[in-house]
Amino acid sequence: MEFAKTLKTVLRQKAITTGELAREINVSPKTINDWLTGRTPRDLDAVRRCAEYFGVSVHFLLYGEDDRRNLIEDVLEKTELHVGLYEIAIRRVSPKKK
Repeated sequence: MEFAKTLKTVLRQKAITTGELAREINVSPKTINDWLTGRTPRDLDAVRRCAEYFGVSVHFLLYGEDDRRNLIEDVLEKTELHVGLYEIAIRRVSPKKK
């Protein structure tokens, strides 16, 4: 049911009708209405187009929350970058050996 709730929210935020969304993502208005009443989407490509239209991830659209796996990957990448910069800084300021 989270998908229906999230879809209602993004529709309201974008101030568009279900018919407009249906035209934009190339599905029938009945499909959008089915989604809004809690039916599980069967056409994952349509869900992807819907997410792209609203500028959100498919995970957010389906579950109403950001995908934590991506957040962890971002943190790890930034951590590796910071460690690398720290090591470079230490080498530059360490006293030269005689």
